[in-house]
Amino acid sequence: MRKSGGHLKSVNQASCKALTHVCALLLSQARAAHTAELTSRTELVGILRQCVEDVRVRHQAVREGGSGRADVRSNSRWVASCNKVWVKEGLRG
Repeated sequence: MRKSGGHLKSVNQASCKALTHVCALLLSQARAAHTAELTSRTELVGILRQCVEDVRVRHQAVREGGSGRADVRSNSRWVASCNKVWVKEGLRG
């Protein structure tokens, strides 16, 4: 009686190749998603740091007896930065 082990080996090899291909695609997608997440976080951290710095400057101006109002350009930049965060995070319609 002859065994058909050669046929099973070729089927297993084809299955392994297909599985390896699928795993490689999933890994590639996961890497791309991770990179996008890191980029997004880095941008968000930069925006938040700028907002915190602007608040510190305003707080210092109030402590020094100022009105707490920075120049119009600074206010506009701060509002724009915060709006960017809100829109990006879906907090604002």
